[in-house]
Amino acid sequence: VKQLQSCIDIAEQLLQMQQTERAEEVFEIAERFLAEVGDTTYVHLARRLAELERSTGAARDPKRLATIYQRLLRVLPTEFPEDRAALVVQAVGEFVQKAETAMDAGDKEGARGWLTDPVVNAWLLSPAVRPLWRPKELEWHTLALQVAKANEEEAEVQLHRLCVYRILSARVVAELAGSQEALDLWLEQEGLEQSMFAAVSAAFTTDHWEYRCGSRQPQWIDEAAQRAQVGPGKFLRYRGPPLHVSVHPHPLYPCSRDNGWSCDARSLEGGCLQGCTGFHQSRGWERWRDADSDFDLCGVCARDKAQPGVSVDDLWTNKSLDPQPNKPWVLEVMYKADSLRAESYKNTVFSSHGSGTGWELRIDRRRGVELVWTTRGGGHNEYCCGLGHETGVWTHVVVVYDPEASTHVIYVNGVGTESHRVSGLFVPYNGPAQVGQNPHWHDRYLQGEVAHSSVRMEWPVAMDQLPHHVRVLAADRLRAASAWEHERLSDSYNSDEDPFNPFNDSDDDDDDDIFY
Repeated sequence: VKQLQSCIDIAEQLLQMQQTERAEEVFEIAERFLAEVGDTTYVHLARRLAELERSTGAARDPKRLATIYQRLLRVLPTEFPEDRAALVVQAVGEFVQKAETAMDAGDKEGARGWLTDPVVNAWLLSPAVRPLWRPKELEWHTLALQVAKANEEEAEVQLHRLCVYRILSARVVAELAGSQEALDLWLEQEGLEQSMFAAVSAAFTTDHWEYRCGSRQPQWIDEAAQRAQVGPGKFLRYRGPPLHVSVHPHPLYPCSRDNGWSCDARSLEGGCLQGCTGFHQSRGWERWRDADSDFDLCGVCARDKAQPGVSVDDLWTNKSLDPQPNKPWVLEVMYKADSLRAESYKNTVFSSHGSGTGWELRIDRRRGVELVWTTRGGGHNEYCCGLGHETGVWTHVVVVYDPEASTHVIYVNGVGTESHRVSGLFVPYNGPAQVGQNPHWHDRYLQGEVAHSSVRMEWPVAMDQLPHHVRVLAADRLRAASAWEHERLSDSYNSDEDPFNPFNDSDDDDDDDIFY
């Protein structure tokens, strides 16, 4: 407290002497001290520091102003959520006001800085802060859309259109008075149709992915983050939704392993409906398994004993991520490669590929994103698009297969590349799809992180609207990833709660074997 009070006294003296630069050095000393030991004990001193600092040029710099508000929020007691929300709303209001002033003065670049500065966005879009300023979201994104148009930033325009649409449509769902009229008016003003905003990817859920590294289960930062760190022996395996049966307390999952297993219905009344009486009698049979209790049912018994209302044939299996005859196939994934090996087949991002079978998305360090697509007529096909080979940055990929034209198009960060024609019927891989590692050759994996892995079998929008739609999605995903990275690297990162190591394990071999 004495040290902070000294900072305040010295800063006041320096400002009275008009020695602003020296006063700013004192503010930096106080900021470092508060970052180390700051808590609610210092809330009044932090407020006084903020008042003094705002009297300098800090109030004209987005980064400095964001830092001031961050400091105040850090020391504000959590037991007063209304005060914390009011402070954040005040910050957003000030950023908006300064951006509007810049726009009125014809300074479109300055306006853009107040709304898109990385430090500002990293703080306002962080999971802990974003919910606090929801009442101002529409005002923020409406102005940001105007600024993006003035600066001719196409990706920013698409992003903020998506954000405004989401806010307005959420109000419609909540049946707020006048919400539908407001949405219709905005769409008309923008010259847009509502169908252009359907999601490319189905809602992602971690429920259908199984983490494969010892006995540990997936550890996610939060459901919205949807990202995992992968590497040698660390990957996610798709296993499909579970099947609940009347004769076993735990759910069963499809299993492709053929190791002489036996149907456990043989021990139940009536026995196995396919006549299984022991091991090594089930070769080629459909298998449903609870690995934790070592319980198996053949496909016939699983259908017979499924709980009422459950159709086994309607459940996804391991092949549900494979292309289906006469159906579109839309894949989405994001990745950030720490490094890339010389052989492209050793940089697997998302895969259902084995010897002479399946599909795979991987990275060639010279030729960018590479799609493997196996067919009976064309064999093993590899398509490289020339984009996406950078390391250390998030890259967003959408792959679209049109069954009528029999063509692929790869989109990288919203940019469509040259289409490729496919000949012959697709040959599926007999096993589960995996994220971060090839399911057949386990020495083929991505060293890095993967997010938003999904596949769907329907067009999200009309074909002529798809390029626009993918640009919107890519801008949204990349902005969220950027904000998350800035938050992780910001001063608010707490080394005592290490997201790289949620188990708080020691890691002497430094092989990044914990993922988020």
